[in-house]
Amino acid sequence: MKVNLSVTRHEQSYPEHVQLISTTDLKGCITYANQDFIDVSGFSADELLHKSHNLVRHPDMPPEAFADLWDTLKRGQFWLGVRAQAQESVTHAAKASASLCRVWPGSTT
Repeated sequence: MKVNLSVTRHEQSYPEHVQLISTTDLKGCITYANQDFIDVSGFSADELLHKSHNLVRHPDMPPEAFADLWDTLKRGQFWLGVRAQAQESVTHAAKASASLCRVWPGSTT
């Protein structure tokens, strides 16, 4: 079970051109994270890959937001929202979008 960390008022900003990109499997485990995502997350690639995306979830993000995200994706629709994420005592807010990316049997990603 994930233990939510306490929220602080320490917010870290990053340049506008930075794009945080990650992919997950259908169970929400990270299968890819670009270098910007890794850098901003504060975790190493090894600490992120194959771990639950909840690892970077901000403690104040309501579970309903993620239920909405997954319900939207399961309907085959594109999801757009604002997402907060945290690592230790640093908070990041980001515009977030999500869509399904189908991988065909025998293909690699």
